[in-house]
Amino acid sequence: MKKAILVCSVGLFLNGLSPITTSAEENALTVVVGGAINYKKLEFAIGNSTFNPNLTTFDLSLTGAYKGVYASINYDESIKDAYIYDYSSSGQDDTIMIMSRRDSGFTLGYAFSNSLSLFGGYLDGATEVWRPANYTAIVNSEPDRFNIRAEINMKGPFAGIGYSLPVGERSSLSANIAYADMEGDFIFDEGATQGKISGDTTGFSYGINLTGPVVESMVYRVGFKVNRYKFEDTDYDASTGGDDFTHDQNYTIFYVGLSNYF
Repeated sequence: MKKAILVCSVGLFLNGLSPITTSAEENALTVVVGGAINYKKLEFAIGNSTFNPNLTTFDLSLTGAYKGVYASINYDESIKDAYIYDYSSSGQDDTIMIMSRRDSGFTLGYAFSNSLSLFGGYLDGATEVWRPANYTAIVNSEPDRFNIRAEINMKGPFAGIGYSLPVGERSSLSANIAYADMEGDFIFDEGATQGKISGDTTGFSYGINLTGPVVESMVYRVGFKVNRYKFEDTDYDASTGGDDFTHDQNYTIFYVGLSNYF
């Protein structure tokens, strides 16, 4: 006899919760391999500037479920970088950046019923930004113009809850919400000058996910998710001046994917 339980098939902050079919009587191990394309609309706010790039990423996941307990690992990386333009009133480019994103994570959870699941895990994410040191080089289209690099890292634990409802005879609609408390750093390399800014990062995620069968052992996943990250520059001291690297990264994500279970 087989039953469906709700498991976090590809990890928090990457994709949503999905039901996985497991063998209840045989207590068999169920293994699920999944992939998804994610379209991410980002609002990146730092200082007095706000940028709104769009990224496309691909997510791979591997999940195992046994007697209600499940574990998942996953990796998500940009397959199409975001190009960010900011035009001055004169019409000339005064800022241009290239941005990419990668995330990896591990999730461990328990399904209390066919509907309710609690989970926790560890997230390792990074946003990479390249920009030019000389804006004249943008106009001249010099090939090495993007020579200043910054990387915003976040690492730490998360926990959350998910709930699923049946839709029709074989499909299901799932929802999840989670919170992450992480360490962060802002690393920059300007050639002659390198530096690292330490800070704390909090994350909040919620989303919905529709799952249904494609063939006997394969299901589709279509979903919507919001990830919000806030980096607090703990090195900044207003009394001494300097730059405050506190910023927000807010992602609105639409995704579609396939999962095959064995």
